[in-house]
Formats: sequence, structure tokens, C-alpha cells
Amino acid sequence: MVFGYGYETWEWTIATPIRSTLHPFLYAIGYWFLSIFSLDTGFLVAYLPRLIQGALLALTDYYVYKLTKETFQDRLTAQIALLLHLSSWFVNFAMVRTLSNSVETTLILIIYYYWTKLTPVYSEHDTVVAVLYTLTFFLRATSGIVIATLVFAQIFRYGLLGLKNLFKSFFIGAVPVIILVISLDSWYYGSFQIPMVSFLRVNVLEGISANYGTHSTYWYFFAAVPLLTLTYLPFVLHGFVRTMHSLKECTFLYVVMVYMTLMSMLAHKEERQILPVLPFLIILAAYSLATIKKRWNTLGIICMGVAISVQVVFLLLANSFYRVGSLAVMDELRAVPSEELPMYSALIPCLLYTSPSPRD
Repeated sequence: MVFGYGYETWEWTIATPIRSTLHPFLYAIGYWFLSIFSLDTGFLVAYLPRLIQGALLALTDYYVYKLTKETFQDRLTAQIALLLHLSSWFVNFAMVRTLSNSVETTLILIIYYYWTKLTPVYSEHDTVVAVLYTLTFFLRATSGIVIATLVFAQIFRYGLLGLKNLFKSFFIGAVPVIILVISLDSWYYGSFQIPMVSFLRVNVLEGISANYGTHSTYWYFFAAVPLLTLTYLPFVLHGFVRTMHSLKECTFLYVVMVYMTLMSMLAHKEERQILPVLPFLIILAAYSLATIKKRWNTLGIICMGVAISVQVVFLLLANSFYRVGSLAVMDELRAVPSEELPMYSALIPCLLYTSPSPRD
């Protein structure tokens, strides 16, 4: 896209591609900047995406705090939510990687924050939400589950006024973004393309994603969530129950349940696929711990200390030893002159990559 070379997997090369250029374009902007100012050194090319992911993670931290504070109207709960999010092993493991799930997570959190500000009277928040709906859906089609849940919730809450606002925001905010993204994808592929439509057909209707492994229907609930939350899990469950009984507005609970239930219907499952709902689970854990701390201060501090300590240890182990080979070897390969670079293979998620021969 910028430097004129690179490896494209089958998703990008088939007649009807299933990947939108929206996600790589996020990094291409930075690479274009480096290229224009002749700053495209090996170091900056390698670390620019990590800086972008770091910025996205910081933005996610910010909205976790803001959303928690506004939802529970309690500063302590918001502070604990931020602390838990900063300490979460999987948040820090996945969000710093250039996964579309990471960007999706940030966008969904921002969407929900502004969605809570919608009223029966049309405002700029309706336009912002419509723009973010569209960007997120084109980024990852699975975000349509969250979007549909919030759309139905808005109609249920405001009736015809909500429906009217949705139509208005669609034409004002969504249509321009749809035209822009389709134009960008069609320009890149050299023909008219709507990758998200192809993605749904290939992965959902045809079930091609099952070729990359399958899990049982209940896997997300009984395996993935315990792994992703670890020591937060008891507090997530406690927070879930308390939120159901104490909050009038708990739409995000329905978002989590609907998302995980429908994602469970797909045969192919990965831990990162439920990353978008992890911040909401962490917010529930924070509400639980804040409640405990207010009633039994010492017990609350001990619970937080143990929960966070285990998360940090697990984070250090995961980021030091788990799936780090393909990243660690890049520094070694960059140090080898291109004419002496040997052929090599790398196991990366969903793919075995084999480099071309230096003689090719």
C-alpha cells in the first residue's frame, strides 16, 4: 500500500476479497508520513504500529474510566476499573498487537459511551454514533452484533422517535462513511468490492473459518472468559448479579450476553474474538470490588491486591514467552544483508508463512 511490496494472504487475493483496507490504512497513514519525510528506517517501520496500538490502548483506558464513572456515578468504581484494565493480562497482551479486534474493542467502547448520551431529541451524538457504527462494521463484521443490539435498544427505549433519529443519522453520518470505505476498497482492489459482504458469505454462510479449528458451543463461556479474566472472574460474576439488581440502565449487560451467545453459534472460536466485551467484564469486576471495599475496606484491598498481582505475573509470563518468537526473530533478520537472507518459515495465527528465496 505504501512501499509497494509485502505478503498478502488468501483473504486479500481471491476474486471477492473478504478483508477491507480500513484496518491496514490506519497504519498506512503513518507509513506514508515516514516515507514522505524519509524517516522510514527499519526501526520506525517496525515500531510505528506498536506506537499506534499504544495510543489506542490509552484511549481505551480513558473511556473505561469515563464510562464506569458515568454508569455507576461513583469515582471509586471508575478508579478501580481503570486499575483493573491497566493490569489485565489479556488486555495488555492483545491490545498492543495489530489485531483488528483491538481497534474494534476501542471503537465499541467509544460507541457505547456516546450511545448512553442519546436522547429522543436528535443531537450530534446521534451522528457520532452512526459514523462509529459504520466504521466498526466495515472493520469487523462481527461488530454488527453489538450495533444491532444497541439499535434495537434505542428503538425499544424511544419508539418512533428513536427510529426517526436512526434514519436521520444513517443518511447524515453513515452514508458518507459507506461511500468512502467502499471507494477506498475498490481503489485498492482495482474493481468494485464490498469485502464485508464477502466476509459474511465466506465465514458465516459457507463456514470456511471452521477450517482453522472448531470449539464447542459453550467454549466462550466456560473456557475463554475464565482464561481472559482469571482472578477477576469471581468479581465479574458478583458484579453482574449486583448490576442486574441495582442499575436501571444496564444495556451493556445485554450487549455482552447477546454478543457472546451469537458468537458461540460460530464453529470457529478464538480468545481474541471476545476481546470487545472484555472491558465491560472488567467494569463489572470493578463494581464488585468497589462494593466490597466500601463495606469491608481491608478485605477489598486484599482482594484487589491478589487479583491484580496474579494478572501482572501472568502478563509478564505471556509477553515474555508466549507467541513472541515471530516478533523476536525480526531484529535478527533485519541485521542480515538482504542478499544473504536465507529462506525461513514462520508460524503465525491461522497461517504458515514461508519467505521467498533470495534468488527469486
